[in-house]
Amino acid sequence: ADPDWEYRVVHDPTGRGMSFIEIYDEDGIFVDRWGGRRAAAGLAARGVSEHRWFQGGKQGKTVCTSAVLAAFGIDACEYHYSGYLDQRLNILRKFGWSARSRNSKLRKNESVGAARKLIAQHKWGDPPGTRYMIRVKGHALLLDYDGNTIVDTAPRLRDRRKVLDIRAVFRN
Repeated sequence: ADPDWEYRVVHDPTGRGMSFIEIYDEDGIFVDRWGGRRAAAGLAARGVSEHRWFQGGKQGKTVCTSAVLAAFGIDACEYHYSGYLDQRLNILRKFGWSARSRNSKLRKNESVGAARKLIAQHKWGDPPGTRYMIRVKGHALLLDYDGNTIVDTAPRLRDRRKVLDIRAVFRN
């Protein structure tokens, strides 16, 4: 990935895995679009061969997971796979972050909106600056210490998505 280029995530609101990334060069000129059906077909993006995005496979990089890891300062070129939760946790640990489960703090089938409210109450004993990585069906997002969104490539006005996993992430 070229640090002077801009990568804009465009999320598929239907949730069918057709999200994509628009790529602009250092002058703001559109270069290519990557993701969606082209990524599923394995086609290469022009001029961005080292910055590949694989969607639909469990052994790949998805737009949402890559955006969450980028919020921790981890570039998509620094890891190979992030499809499984264990892979994401290993990537975080490799770069000096600790991730602890907070699943026991939520009731079964708790929504993201309810989790936000619980995080904002600061009752879990996590240090200030802790971020919360949340996994919902087919998606990942990141909240800050006060329950505000840091990264969500598929934002909702009222977030009723069911939390499948929540991790408190902080520096070692």
